[in-house]
Amino acid sequence: MNLQYIRHSFSARLSLWVTGLVTAIFVVALTVFFRFTMSVDTDESLEKIMQTLENTALQADHEMLQTELTANTTRWMVVEHMATPDSIAALCRNVMAANPWIDSCYVTTTQETVLKSTTRWYEPTLDNPADSVGLRRMKMTYQLPIFNKAGHPTTTLNFDIHIDWNELAKDITNELPYASCFLQGKGGRYVLDESGYKAMQIGGEASHVFYRVLRNENWGIAIICPDHKMLGGFYRLLTTAVIGALVALLLLLFVCRKLIDGNLKSLDLLSETVRHMSHNQFDKPIPYMGRKDEIGELQLSFAKMQKALKSHIDEIHLKTDTLKQQNTELQSAYERGREDERTKAAFLSQTTEKFMQPVNAIGAAAERLCSQYQDISKEETEALLADITSNTEVVTDLIGQMLVTSQSTNHTNHTNSADL
Repeated sequence: MNLQYIRHSFSARLSLWVTGLVTAIFVVALTVFFRFTMSVDTDESLEKIMQTLENTALQADHEMLQTELTANTTRWMVVEHMATPDSIAALCRNVMAANPWIDSCYVTTTQETVLKSTTRWYEPTLDNPADSVGLRRMKMTYQLPIFNKAGHPTTTLNFDIHIDWNELAKDITNELPYASCFLQGKGGRYVLDESGYKAMQIGGEASHVFYRVLRNENWGIAIICPDHKMLGGFYRLLTTAVIGALVALLLLLFVCRKLIDGNLKSLDLLSETVRHMSHNQFDKPIPYMGRKDEIGELQLSFAKMQKALKSHIDEIHLKTDTLKQQNTELQSAYERGREDERTKAAFLSQTTEKFMQPVNAIGAAAERLCSQYQDISKEETEALLADITSNTEVVTDLIGQMLVTSQSTNHTNHTNSADL
């Protein structure tokens, strides 16, 4: 479908207009729909990721909370047996046996470590506040200071546990296969001011960082999700919808073209007939498709017009032929009239020449009789009278011939006039 064809094809232009209008409506509708869908999908994705992060952090918090409860329960027994180190060792073994998730339980004194005056969790590989490591199996230590009567820490109760971050990470990756998980200290590169999420540019890619502070408040779990992966379902839906819309529009263009061509076929046939009529070809009948709509009425009207025009033109042709015939006859009559005129002139010329001799003879005889009647004899007078009589008869005969010829010519001209 080239540009020249579109310019000269009403059906092609109408199909493109309809398709263009539907395309504009589709674009507006899909834009509004997908903006709303993207907003809803984004909110759902953010909520799902935060819920997944919260569930993972709660599992870690649960193990730490159990450890803290066990440590607080054990501390008063350690205080009771401070004088007997063997009893403390036995107590630690009993605590480990009763709580299998605890890897080790031991007491350190001021000579063995620098005591802290506050309870804390720590992990040696994350002591650097800028650390940010992938989730893995890690040993974490809970330290609970024991104070003397003066309020100074003299002993520290320690519990070592191993949290298998890989197991926790599986829960995240099972739910979020596109996510990256990190355990980080307070100074980690993905630490937020508080638990939540934030949009960031990571490696030149638009992403969201989700952060949840753990119970000990020293570390937290961070999840990084690229936006295009986080909204992968939405973009797949968008791609499918765009492809579907394009296919639908192409199908609409094809259907419109077929429907419009089918409806305009009658007009095309009518246009062809009108072209024939413009070249004075009125014998080609206007096809009637049996339609009851405006096009059918137009076909019937054109058929009536064609019939009237053909009748009128046939009448004009008939009158033209009659006029041509009459003109030919008039021309023939004119030529015959001219011939008659020439015949008359010739006849008159000949008759005049014939008149001259007897008339002159009569004139001469009459003049002699009038001028010399006393001098001429009776015999000569009788001879002159006889000559005059003879010439008069000649003139009379010539006049009779002229009358007969004139009547014959007038009768012929009258007959020709009547025929015309």
